[in-house]
Amino acid sequence: MEPTTTIRTELENFMKQNALNITQFGLVAGINPGTVSGIVTGNRTLSVHQLDRITDTLGHPKGHFYKNYIEEFLNTATPNIRRVRPLLYHCAELNMLDCIEQVVNLLMEKLAYAEALFVIAEDFFKQGKFAASIILYGSVAVSENKQHSERLAFCQYRIFMAKQGDDQALNLEAANQLEPYIERLNEGDQLEALRNLANTYLSLRQWDKLDRWAFVMDYKAQIQYRLAYRQERKRKRTPKRPNRPLFFYVAYGSATLF
Repeated sequence: MEPTTTIRTELENFMKQNALNITQFGLVAGINPGTVSGIVTGNRTLSVHQLDRITDTLGHPKGHFYKNYIEEFLNTATPNIRRVRPLLYHCAELNMLDCIEQVVNLLMEKLAYAEALFVIAEDFFKQGKFAASIILYGSVAVSENKQHSERLAFCQYRIFMAKQGDDQALNLEAANQLEPYIERLNEGDQLEALRNLANTYLSLRQWDKLDRWAFVMDYKAQIQYRLAYRQERKRKRTPKRPNRPLFFYVAYGSATLF
């Protein structure tokens, strides 16, 4: 549902109903009266922290005005990432995915924000906010799509992992979408991605797919294992390693194949 009233209108009505002037409301809400005055006159931007204080003072739950905020304060120009970062985190906490999508669409008008959105997506993923992370990873992937970049592949891998659940059809769809990006992943992430992909096909009883990707994992793990051994002997700096010891992937791939 689209906002039917503005934040400023609600604020003015509350002040009238409670016989509060700007200074008095500022004291009650814990906001500088000059800031309140600027909001009422439309001459000042509003931070998410200030919005939350106003929302609480007006007796509404957190997030009540987030849709209004996007329409009234962010839609007029490409928003600043520092201003909207708290909004994205609050929306993720409240599972307000439609608001996250709106904000991300505005931010991606400026491709320079892709890096910041990727960092936030990683936070969401690690916090278990998978639905929110998918939106951000998806937007970053779109921005990277023409560059065939490693980060594009990693975003697709994260999306695959975030979609894993009880819906087998969705799991299969996510696995199929990941396949074209496996080769673009960093070697340190590639083996773990292959293991997770193989596990998905195992649970889906997609035996041909399981054999194919288990073979790829076994082959790549053995190559990485030999290279790592040579680099250690020569005391060379080794590239990023996967989460588990390399022999784990060699053993896992071999066990899955036979």
